[in-house]
Amino acid sequence: MLLILKKTIFNIFIKLSNLFDILYNLWESKKSLRFIGSVIVFSYVFTLILIQFKQWEILPEFLSNYIPSNHFYAIEVAFTFLLIVEILGMIFVLSHSVSESVAKQFEIFSLILLRQAFKDFGEFSEPFIWSENIEQVIKMLSDTFGALIIFIVILYFKRMQKHIKITCSDEDQGRFDFVKKILSVLMIFTFAFAGIYSIYANIILSQEIHFFKAFYTALIFTDILIVLISIRYSHLYIIVFRNSGFALATVIIRLALTAPPYINISLGILASIFILGLSYTYNNFRVIK
Repeated sequence: MLLILKKTIFNIFIKLSNLFDILYNLWESKKSLRFIGSVIVFSYVFTLILIQFKQWEILPEFLSNYIPSNHFYAIEVAFTFLLIVEILGMIFVLSHSVSESVAKQFEIFSLILLRQAFKDFGEFSEPFIWSENIEQVIKMLSDTFGALIIFIVILYFKRMQKHIKITCSDEDQGRFDFVKKILSVLMIFTFAFAGIYSIYANIILSQEIHFFKAFYTALIFTDILIVLISIRYSHLYIIVFRNSGFALATVIIRLALTAPPYINISLGILASIFILGLSYTYNNFRVIK
């Protein structure tokens, strides 16, 4: 009975791994990239049109109540779609190296900061009055330049990656990659469920659910799980410390998402500098070893 159960579970894992390969190839295809780009452009233009129609007072009242009056909101909508795309891309990156995964999370955090800056734009009154919006402008500049610093640090972080295998054999590396593929598929299901529930809670239940913050929490637990699984394939202190440090950096990013203005930027910058120093030290000493 136990043997049958193990075989069944293994077959399920094989199917999940195959599903990942199918979804990954579909995601990376040129047709998919063009379609995604078209959806983002359409969402931007369509939102602009709806906002303009509201200002002309030609929208039905039941629809007009859900449409903002500021045209800058269209940029926020477009960036929201872009963030969703980037998060899906990050899920697929989970099956790659740990360093690529953590870099992707910081990239998304920098985009969240830019989205927040555009959101601040959307809260400005039209016409713009400096005396009423000066504090909002300072906050917007903080998010903008914080995103820029993280952008620069992550580019240097990605450039220094050597993608050294943590395992001693190709067989162990293949098993580790197999497990990460399964986790990626499970995260895709989690992403879909969280997105549907977020829409339901915000529209039907009138409860404000921060989708990106909630999903980042799930990613943290996934990162820690990957760190624990990696110990099965390598007990080297330098590898365990490096992967644990990357997981800790994602925890700091999660804290930054809920931190007050200016503190969130400080946390994000410090976390990005931390992984830069960690990666530099790891690459140099691991190569020497």
